[in-house]
Amino acid sequence: MNEFSHLRTVVGMLVALALSNLATSIHHLLRERHRVRWDWLAPCTALIATLLILHFWFNYYDFGRRAALLSRLGPVLLLLLELLQVVLLACSSLPDGASELDLRRYYADQSRYFWLVASSYLVGTMAWNFFLTQPMGILARLGLLAPNLMMLVVFLALAVVRHRRMHEVLVPLVCVVYLVSFFDLGLG
Repeated sequence: MNEFSHLRTVVGMLVALALSNLATSIHHLLRERHRVRWDWLAPCTALIATLLILHFWFNYYDFGRRAALLSRLGPVLLLLLELLQVVLLACSSLPDGASELDLRRYYADQSRYFWLVASSYLVGTMAWNFFLTQPMGILARLGLLAPNLMMLVVFLALAVVRHRRMHEVLVPLVCVVYLVSFFDLGLG
């Protein structure tokens, strides 16, 4: 049994915790659907959180192919930090229970936090990609990081700029970009 196998249990539990939090929040909102003031941006961030959790899951299997890295403390700490971030994304995308029934206000209050956590997740993903790629020139390496760098700029803009119209344009765009990017992913 290698390091990847030992970490698989922790990763599985925390990914399940993140998805469970999302499912519980959705359940509470649907149970209180007659009292909820619905707004589409908060459920879109829940979709983005789900897609980033899946993104982490697929990247994790890529990490497993390089199990030698997981025998060092630095990469394991980065992996655990990425896990914490996907749990925080799931927890911040929708209100817990029936604590907040106005989704427009909830998104306005929580969006900065959500997008900053999403930004830090992307920075960690770029660090992983930097460590996991084969030795190559800096321009080639930056070319591999370019899609995440562009998304990082969008996430930071969403964290900093509070203008709702910008969020109404960029949030669905982020959803579409991530949905399209998942068509070619695989675990093998």
